[in-house]
Amino acid sequence: MARFQPPLFTRNWFLLALLAPAGAFVSPWLGLGILTALVIAGLCDGRRAATTDRLDVALALEPRGSLGGTVEARLHLRARGDTTVEGSAALELDGALVSVDGVRIAPFVADPTCELTFELGALRRGHHSVHAVHVVVRGPLGLAVGRARRPLEAETLIAAGLAAALKLELRHRLGQRMEVGRHTTRQRGDAGTFDSLREYQRGDDPRRIDWKASGRRGHPVVRLMTAERRQDIVLVLDLGRSQREFHSGKERLDDSLEAALCLGAAAAAYGDRVGLLAFSGTVVRWLPPAVRSLGSLAREMAVLNSTPEEPDYKGALLELAQRLPRRALVVLFSDAVDEEVSEPLIAGLSMLSRRHLALFAALQSPALLDATERPIATHRDTYLLAAILELNRARAAALEGLRRRGIQVLDVPSARAAPAAVAAYLDIKGRGRL
Repeated sequence: MARFQPPLFTRNWFLLALLAPAGAFVSPWLGLGILTALVIAGLCDGRRAATTDRLDVALALEPRGSLGGTVEARLHLRARGDTTVEGSAALELDGALVSVDGVRIAPFVADPTCELTFELGALRRGHHSVHAVHVVVRGPLGLAVGRARRPLEAETLIAAGLAAALKLELRHRLGQRMEVGRHTTRQRGDAGTFDSLREYQRGDDPRRIDWKASGRRGHPVVRLMTAERRQDIVLVLDLGRSQREFHSGKERLDDSLEAALCLGAAAAAYGDRVGLLAFSGTVVRWLPPAVRSLGSLAREMAVLNSTPEEPDYKGALLELAQRLPRRALVVLFSDAVDEEVSEPLIAGLSMLSRRHLALFAALQSPALLDATERPIATHRDTYLLAAILELNRARAAALEGLRRRGIQVLDVPSARAAPAAVAAYLDIKGRGRL
């Protein structure tokens, strides 16, 4: 514990202190003696209440939590010896952690042990800490309380979508839908046995075309192999200016991170190798595809932050193409504006799709969606709605430009991006497109 702090007198002490003026009516010396005796008794009672001597404190904090959820902090108190200690305790939190149930100071009775539970929520992603615990203990006479501060550095990691990703991982690891996507492709050096033929579909790897069977049937067909191998999935996150938009108390980037983490959890459950590239004006973070746990993905994504810069789509995707030695599923989480503004995005994905399978997850702006649903009450509302409809038309044209270039587009509201991204991944696995 920290060094002893002067005690605080309780209400009982102040009630007894009223005897001093009454004694002063009899004799000034009597009133002064009563007050002196009460001060000495209060100081001694506060000193005996010092938590340094009477109480041991330990804290257990959940190591991970989901943005929008809670983490549990358990404070264990143990009285030394055979005494019973009464008092109250409060946690000293960093600026991003808050008490969600409103309980900041909790009373306790350690006889000789007790445990206090605090439910904590986080205002933003990242690593957050409980720095110390403040304990106030009542003295044996009830005249004063002793105070102490115990440094307790306990840290938790808050990630967007972690709760949903954990449920998804558990469901897949329990065997549900584990047979989806078991057909894998045969590329140079792959071992495997022939499974079946099916018609060529846009986005299939041309190297899988069976030319003899295609000649006999008169249209392209591809071979499906039964060989099991790890496939590469790369999650690409746009950290640019558009991701700073706030809605429902969180950033638009949080929806992208939640969708990416859920998709990474599904890929990890299937044994695929997961990589990560985050960029804005430059590449901010690069992790090559590897077998990764959900915890490691959550740690990497929790510390990513949006920037006020315009994203360099073309530069980031060109760098990604140079760093990927083998065919991979590349999933880009961002949004489009119009064909002119999105030209670098279209060019980068078109270049990348020559060798890799590209999936563009276009997360619709929550602010624009809300604006289209508001009732029209004034002329200003009419002009605003007309501008939003024009923006949506231009955005739809940009997405159609991507589709014409053979790039799969997932156009969904931000809040529903996670299940849609996982469903698209499972569909790609099931059809053997990678």
